[in-house]
Amino acid sequence: MKYIKSIIITALLMFASNMTVAQVTITMEQDGGVYKVPCVVNGAKMKFIFDTGAATVCLSESMAEYLLDNDYISKDDILGFGSSQVADGRIVDHVKINLKDIEIAGLHLKDVEAVVVEGQRAPLLLGQTAIQRLGKVSIDGNKLIIENGFEEDCIVNNVNIGKISYLVLKNKANNSVDDKEGLYSWVLAECYRLGVCAPIDKKEAAYWFSIAAQRGNHDAETAYGDCFYEGEGVTQDYSRAVYWYEQAAKYNHARALYHLGWCYGHGQGIQENIDKGFDFTVRAATSQIGSFYEEDNTFAKEELKNYFNRYYNIVSNNGNGTACFYLALCYDNGYGTNVNKQEALRWYTKGAEKGNYAAMNNLGLLYEKGEGGIKKDMITAMYWYKKAAKEDKIAQRNLGKRYFYATSEIKQDLVESLYWFKQAADNGDYVSQKWVADFYNYGWGIEANYPVALEKYINLYKSLSKELNSSPKQEKEWLLTYNQVCCNIGHMYGLGLGCEKNAETSVRWYLACRDYGEAYYFLYLAYLNGDGANKDSQKALQYLLKNRIAKWKYANGLNSLAYKYAEGKLGLTKSFALAHEVIDEAIELEPFNPDYYDSKGELYSMQKDYKNAKKMWDKVNSIDSSYFKKNNTELNKYIPVGGIKKSVL
Repeated sequence: MKYIKSIIITALLMFASNMTVAQVTITMEQDGGVYKVPCVVNGAKMKFIFDTGAATVCLSESMAEYLLDNDYISKDDILGFGSSQVADGRIVDHVKINLKDIEIAGLHLKDVEAVVVEGQRAPLLLGQTAIQRLGKVSIDGNKLIIENGFEEDCIVNNVNIGKISYLVLKNKANNSVDDKEGLYSWVLAECYRLGVCAPIDKKEAAYWFSIAAQRGNHDAETAYGDCFYEGEGVTQDYSRAVYWYEQAAKYNHARALYHLGWCYGHGQGIQENIDKGFDFTVRAATSQIGSFYEEDNTFAKEELKNYFNRYYNIVSNNGNGTACFYLALCYDNGYGTNVNKQEALRWYTKGAEKGNYAAMNNLGLLYEKGEGGIKKDMITAMYWYKKAAKEDKIAQRNLGKRYFYATSEIKQDLVESLYWFKQAADNGDYVSQKWVADFYNYGWGIEANYPVALEKYINLYKSLSKELNSSPKQEKEWLLTYNQVCCNIGHMYGLGLGCEKNAETSVRWYLACRDYGEAYYFLYLAYLNGDGANKDSQKALQYLLKNRIAKWKYANGLNSLAYKYAEGKLGLTKSFALAHEVIDEAIELEPFNPDYYDSKGELYSMQKDYKNAKKMWDKVNSIDSSYFKKNNTELNKYIPVGGIKKSVL
């Protein structure tokens, strides 16, 4: 894979740059050709001989008796009997004991299994195999160097895991409760791959990546895929690499998307499919998920240049309509080349002429938008939408929208709109299924039928929940539709439309929404008034504030929050500055809604700033001259007699 090696190197360098390794250096005493190091065993001071070839910890019989006689160990620490081969080849019996704590230069080895060897002259032999449990071990002359833990906070995957030691890290990685999201096992795998606080060990790295991947860590899923792709620590297997890339790609992980796109685009581990490879690479170029997504975005954008050239070569050799569509898509969106709407028009047209329905639909979009020097032409747009609608559900949805929203060229036709939404809905388009339910809910062009609308919303909720839970990467449009559906069901239960009125059930549906401001606003009302939830002004405020940072903000909720700041209610500090800031956000969301200009005018009036208040109310009149006749804005509460002439309104 062309960029995998460089991605891995970049990733590891970024990982290493976020932590400073803690290093312990011990000066060893040379005695008769061996090195001795001071230590404390279960509280007893002694010196161990460092033996780089020893696989176990060995204790002399006399030292074991000393520890037992002086209560440094007890009979409970005797683990049993075993046998081992000594240096001269003999098999000897030995006793196994547990040493609860060996302290070396402030570092601790816990629960070390040692063997008691009869006739051994050295009181304690400690080998490199054992001491490596403290961290990465190296020798420089008479210096024993142990790299253990991090002097500074270790920040990985935007999570600060603190000044953690290698032993603590490994213990946490071994504990599925501590490591239920696979963070510690992923960090440990990186330590083995980098050689940070542990010896470089590709097999151990692959093992811990597998543990983290099984616990759902998407960085680890991708890294484990890399292990199989590169054959590092495991047998090289492209198909298994693809499997693990697919797991992380479900969650829109940038590196997994890029690698999966490469595998599809080059037929590695899976049958070559240039179009799927392109689609995954496009998503990788914009995804912001994953520890190193910015680098992966860059690599994906570079790879899109190759896809552009591949498609250009295909169409130059009389390629099919699909290739024409993808080349047009590159020009339309700047994938691997500069945006060029005229070239996009040219190749969409060629693709449409070759029978590609997606090209027909996108031609319609180009003519509808009229961008890049293309003359806006709704009649031509409708022509291409209708040709595409024979097979393309997105074109069917587009026709539904065009007939729903009246323009100077296309009159509103709700019957025709519903027809096309039903066509798209029957073809599995979730957005159109929601539109059809809306028609029955609001009685657009047909008689309202609340039970039918509620049934359609609930069925759609089940479908969307299944899709989003199995593949959360799904397009933003799907998540928005999911939220709208949950919120509408909440409204219907709250009002008793098509069902028995039930405020508690209404609240449960609002809680099912994800990052959706309208639901937060109605939860605010529920907790504020104790309707469907226990009355709790603090929770009410939390939801009102949550709307302000939601992915989909709700202007009416911002409007309410602005007044709470202006009045200093719900425990908020009174602040007109914040009130204006929030109402401005509502105006930005709905710039043609007179309600929010009216609110801003009232805020100015509350401050006795009638000059600016008048500007806002003039703005209201310019949008809707009958607004003040239809709405009670409570202006008299703030306007002193003679402050503003009634004629102004």
